[in-house]
Amino acid sequence: SYAAPAGSDIRAQSELWFLKTQPKPGAKVKYFRFDIKELKWVEEATTYVGPGNLKIGGKDMHAHLVKSGAGRAWVDDEGSLLRLEAGKLVMQAVR
Repeated sequence: SYAAPAGSDIRAQSELWFLKTQPKPGAKVKYFRFDIKELKWVEEATTYVGPGNLKIGGKDMHAHLVKSGAGRAWVDDEGSLLRLEAGKLVMQAVR
């Protein structure tokens, strides 16, 4: 059994930022997540960098950049994923 640290928050509130609230650039949320490789709970910070443009299929699209750990995600105004970068892994929507 790997209980979360006492008093820790394990809810990643940033996953629903664009459905519930529109965060201000620089907004940061901290929470604990379970690291399956290390078999322990680690604190994670997610930061809303801000709005900008992302080129997909040669077309400029309005996007919001969110950073979490070493990953970066660009989402649209509804929170749908447009691009995800995690280390060498890159996934991008086809539009």
